[in-house]
Amino acid sequence: MSNKELVKKFYDDIFIKGDLSNLNSVMKENYIQHNPDCEDGRKGFVKFINHFLSLKPTFDIINISADSNMVYVFFLNVL
Repeated sequence: MSNKELVKKFYDDIFIKGDLSNLNSVMKENYIQHNPDCEDGRKGFVKFINHFLSLKPTFDIINISADSNMVYVFFLNVL
């Protein structure tokens, strides 16, 4: 699976479907978060995403682009 495919699957599974069942296979425990509203680490992300999903957001991926090993996701999120 390419980095782009992996990131798309992550966004589809987590943000759109709310399915965290495969999170351990795609996120390390010591994950560094760049969102100031989310704590570092997998546990911090789970805490954040559970709250986020409880708000019943709409989440649409507009574009996913890749350049070498960097993947950029542009999305529209409405709470």
